[in-house]
Amino acid sequence: MNRDKRQEWMWERACDALERADKLQRRFFAPVPSTLPVPTWEPPVDIFEDENRLAIYVALPGVDPDSVKVHADPDALVVTARRRIPAHVRVRHMEIPHGQFSRRIALPLGRFLLDSSRLENGCLEISLYRIARNRTY
Repeated sequence: MNRDKRQEWMWERACDALERADKLQRRFFAPVPSTLPVPTWEPPVDIFEDENRLAIYVALPGVDPDSVKVHADPDALVVTARRRIPAHVRVRHMEIPHGQFSRRIALPLGRFLLDSSRLENGCLEISLYRIARNRTY
């Protein structure tokens, strides 16, 4: 393959990668179909686990900490809140969703105790302590 063809191929690959990244970002912040009269969305989540703890990070840029609620279902955590658009401003460009959201985060098998939860720098950090592990035989 000559040099010009290689550069053209690399440029096409780079454009394809950027397009896939853009689609992935839009999917993470896409509104979720709902019967509620307000728009809903699901923020992206990272989950890390070791033998004793589960650490969950939820991206919540611009969300008021007082609006965040976390509650536990038998097999999941549910995080709800609202991101408001500042009053008396004209929206020039917006990519981060706004409005009510709800994110259900499935938990691995076992029993967990909430160790800590805090919203800092636009990221909700939830730490769960494992108190029992379900065994499969």
